[in-house]
Amino acid sequence: MKAAFIIPARNKEKWVPLAVKSAFKQTLHPMEIVLSDQGSTDRTFDVMADLASRYDGPNKVSLMRCKDTDAKGMAGLNRHIHCIMENVDADVFIFNSADDWSYPDRSEKVMKAFLEHDPDYVGTAVQFTNVKLEPESVGRHKEQDGFVTVRDIIEHKVGGSSSCAWHRDFYKRVGPIPGAVGPDTYLPPLAALGKGFYFLQELLHAYIRHADVENTGLGGVREAMTDELSKIKVSELELWQIAAGYKAVMDKTNALGITPDEESARALMERYIMLCNHWIEYRHMIGLQGIAPMALPI
Repeated sequence: MKAAFIIPARNKEKWVPLAVKSAFKQTLHPMEIVLSDQGSTDRTFDVMADLASRYDGPNKVSLMRCKDTDAKGMAGLNRHIHCIMENVDADVFIFNSADDWSYPDRSEKVMKAFLEHDPDYVGTAVQFTNVKLEPESVGRHKEQDGFVTVRDIIEHKVGGSSSCAWHRDFYKRVGPIPGAVGPDTYLPPLAALGKGFYFLQELLHAYIRHADVENTGLGGVREAMTDELSKIKVSELELWQIAAGYKAVMDKTNALGITPDEESARALMERYIMLCNHWIEYRHMIGLQGIAPMALPI
């Protein structure tokens, strides 16, 4: 089973060295490490190319330029992922955001889970840090490794924050990720409704919380806003995006002829309704002041 450790990057010159160096320290081999740039206007590609030229480890390093550069934000990331999927020959894709990093044995333990349990998707516990890389909190579900349910994913945020890996066959069934829907909203529930989402409780990935108006995730954009109205506008957009993600999950299950079990269907609908209610509340806050909502970065 071939593995690819993928780092899709766009204007991440400041953070990408940390991500790439963590890829180079992975203990799994043989493996392909894919450093892919999507129309960066800073030195992201040059930084990746320089690091790749100095790598002397056991794995293959591939540099890519994704030519699909029109879409920005999450929509751009989804197209970037699809570009990688179409151009990299691997069975398992281990995803690493260009502004996060992975612990050295992440890939090895993720591949072990694929080989032993044959799931569609594998996630791990996440260490959240600040911009100084100081630990702040931990994202995990329970003490034991194992398959998680749709309700686990929704209520405990299992599978979020970019510590994810999926099998090519799974992506072929459910991809490409539609529009500006977040991969960590769309892929985990569909995996749980397929061959399964296997979760490793060990801390194997680190997520850097940082404020950035150009961040792919709207949480980082919201934190970068300096006034309350702008924060509300980003929160309204974020609620819409997540709700759209759960709608996309339900639409895809219908398209594939999947009938979710009663508990999974209830969990999806409950969360979808809750998000839509909150979205309406935020839209009222903006609309009653005669203020237009923020445009989605596309």
